[in-house]
Amino acid sequence: MTKLLDERRLGAFIYAAKISRAERGRIPLSPEEAGRYAERLGAGVEQRERLVELARARSAEHVSGRVALVRVAAAVQERIERYQRDATVIRAWQPNLVPGVLQTPGYTAALLAGDGEGDPGPEWWTARRARTAMLNEPGRSWHLLVSEAAVRWALGSAETMHAQIEHLVAAAELPTVRLGVVDLATPKPFAPPAAFHMYDRVVSVATEVGTSFLTDAADVEHFDGLFARLDAAALHGDDARELLARVAQQYAGPR
Repeated sequence: MTKLLDERRLGAFIYAAKISRAERGRIPLSPEEAGRYAERLGAGVEQRERLVELARARSAEHVSGRVALVRVAAAVQERIERYQRDATVIRAWQPNLVPGVLQTPGYTAALLAGDGEGDPGPEWWTARRARTAMLNEPGRSWHLLVSEAAVRWALGSAETMHAQIEHLVAAAELPTVRLGVVDLATPKPFAPPAAFHMYDRVVSVATEVGTSFLTDAADVEHFDGLFARLDAAALHGDDARELLARVAQQYAGPR
């Protein structure tokens, strides 16, 4: 039905893109929107009432299926650790930071200091080391994508960043790790999405106030496609190492 309405007929009432998403089952129209939409299409009274009834049922289903934010940091970390241990394939995209499992202690400390968290204590660091050690465990593969912007944002100090990039290059040599770097210079047909992680068929998406864990098949499929698009735009192997070497040299300064 979207093709029957152009932007001029829709006017300020509702965007065609929203109708398209509703028709694909992504975001339902509210009962009010459904009624107004049916009226614009010239539907009869019974048709409008039926569409509003269906929209009300779909809207209720959509709300009840939402995943709540997990707001307690300890609970988030516990779930992530469990998902990591149970997963056979872990994928991640980070546009602004080095992924946690690839961070050096110096980089992590600078990140925590910048967030005002301070030193989280020996138990936290022990747990962090246990998680990063998973990179070497057999039976689990890691496909990690990071933006060039993450390594160009000088966090802490030049020395911290130089050591972090060297660590990235070394980690990429592990048989369990495939590292991709999305460069900044190559034109791309899409904007960088927010960070997300995928643990087999579970997706975690962090916000400033909490983390959501998504398991709905349609949501996972969406992130599958998003990750594939990012991976196609990323540099791998020698190309990624060459880019990282250029950035590392800038942090190293003149010899």
